[in-house]
Amino acid sequence: LISGYELLEAGKFDLAEVHFKNLISKNPRSLDALRALVKISTARRDRVATLKYLERILEMKPDALYERAFHAFRQEWQDFDKTRATLDELVVIAKEQGLNADEADVVIQTIQYFATARQRIEYLSEIKSQLQITIQKNPAVCLPEKITVAELSLILEDYEDLEALVAELKKTPDKQGLQWRLGPLFFAAKKIASPNYPDFNAEKVFAIGLSRTGTTSLNSALKILGYQSVHWWNPITRDLLH
Repeated sequence: LISGYELLEAGKFDLAEVHFKNLISKNPRSLDALRALVKISTARRDRVATLKYLERILEMKPDALYERAFHAFRQEWQDFDKTRATLDELVVIAKEQGLNADEADVVIQTIQYFATARQRIEYLSEIKSQLQITIQKNPAVCLPEKITVAELSLILEDYEDLEALVAELKKTPDKQGLQWRLGPLFFAAKKIASPNYPDFNAEKVFAIGLSRTGTTSLNSALKILGYQSVHWWNPITRDLLH
């Protein structure tokens, strides 16, 4: 597995794919190998292969939260109503077994995309509560979870909670290289605390393009350059556009 992961991290997807498929030929029930193939097919934007590997994982582990949420999200255009109906199941699994930041991120993304406005508040509030339980169990190693809880406070417009969480995060050492998430969060909290908020007269630049025209890449590039950029997935952006 380690050799395969090294190839995957190096972006050598063809070699990594051969490696993990060989592992599966010897052990068809290797969840680690199947999860690696999900990452490879996702990086290649191969929706069909991604769904195929996710379904194999779910056959063996039906309550795998990350895979359940990711499968729901990836099958979006095949059956929108079915995906929306899956949201209740995702929240139930999260309540029963808890969740970490990686699982929460894909569940949140699925909720943001498919839930109605009323459902979204209910579901996201529950995910926030479950993450707080995860943090209580092991506060010393839960920086990604703490960041996600703060982001959920922003989404849910719980600004008092956001202020308190950001103050705590500023005191927490970032040993995981998460400044790319912390920076925009700190900036948002500072803007919200400003007496001029919301400043509708502040200069803004809009980059508008159809799907698959590079908007995600542009958003990432702008963040690397230090601009406070938000993409379609940003909940406030989605609300404004709707």
